[in-house]
Amino acid sequence: MTVETSLVERVDLFEEYITLERPLEEFSLFNPTLDEINASIQRDSQKLLIPEVIQENILTVAEEARVARGLCQQISIDTDSYTWLKERGFEAVQISEGSEIPARKGEYEKYTLVVGKTAVRPLITNEMVEDSKWDVIRRNLDMATKAMARLEDRIAMNAMIQGVPNGSAVANGVGGIGENVSNHYIQMGDQPTGGVLTWKAIATALALLRLEHYAPDTLLIHPYQMVDLMTGEGDFIGANERVYMTLPDHIKSSMATGGVIGTIGGMRVVVSSEMTAGYALMFDSSEYMVFAERRPLSVENYDDILRDMQGIVMTQRFACGPINRDASVLLTGGRDSLFP
Repeated sequence: MTVETSLVERVDLFEEYITLERPLEEFSLFNPTLDEINASIQRDSQKLLIPEVIQENILTVAEEARVARGLCQQISIDTDSYTWLKERGFEAVQISEGSEIPARKGEYEKYTLVVGKTAVRPLITNEMVEDSKWDVIRRNLDMATKAMARLEDRIAMNAMIQGVPNGSAVANGVGGIGENVSNHYIQMGDQPTGGVLTWKAIATALALLRLEHYAPDTLLIHPYQMVDLMTGEGDFIGANERVYMTLPDHIKSSMATGGVIGTIGGMRVVVSSEMTAGYALMFDSSEYMVFAERRPLSVENYDDILRDMQGIVMTQRFACGPINRDASVLLTGGRDSLFP
């Protein structure tokens, strides 16, 4: 008995005779090509592919566009807020034999991270899906993803600036008092406003953080302050300080020809347009900030029947705040405009 005639006695559930257009042996050897598979996919089945394609594309683009989260300690939380206390004020003393040991009472700074939500909603027409305009769809998704990354950086960098101690008690997450140096704000140049970033200011900030027992590894600046470093305006490598500040030839060459700023004082230089102009933030990235993620960047799609479109919703929930304020210094008073 052949395989064909053994198929349920060639009778289906309705007891009707079955006529096979091909022997079963041919179906078992059928190996469709990619073109044949694509030709068989209809509009409804294409919709099922969109979430997976979008998710992969978004995560790839977002990873390249994000800056701020890479400068913080990253943690995951499962609540809408996170609170911790920092204890400070203890210092040991040397006493003579038989003397009374002085009592010490700790002081505490309380800080609460409150999770915020960011979102964007790009729209995709069904005609774009029907016509397989995947390049146009990817372009729209890339722009939406980069918008989410820019907003994330803006929120995180603003929190970084606000977390620097300014010699006063913490109010709404802003301020704080340093352990050894109460105020961690340093003027960037000779002028209170519109000044240029100088080596003297950087060296002073380095000294301040050393007094707080930290070794900063990051200098976060705006592109306007990048100009100061690349052109050597002010006294960064000017006549006044050229005696002890001489850059190696390979660093000067990379700055002049490739626009790359090498390490300064052992710190990497991070340039971002989402950093507030006129400020330069110096900190120890392993100590200063924490980036708490409640919900990673996620994607959902929905059908808009009235407009014959598909909507893509991107959302994420996160918070960013200082976990150790002493590990930062803010250089202020820099130029906040460059182009007329």
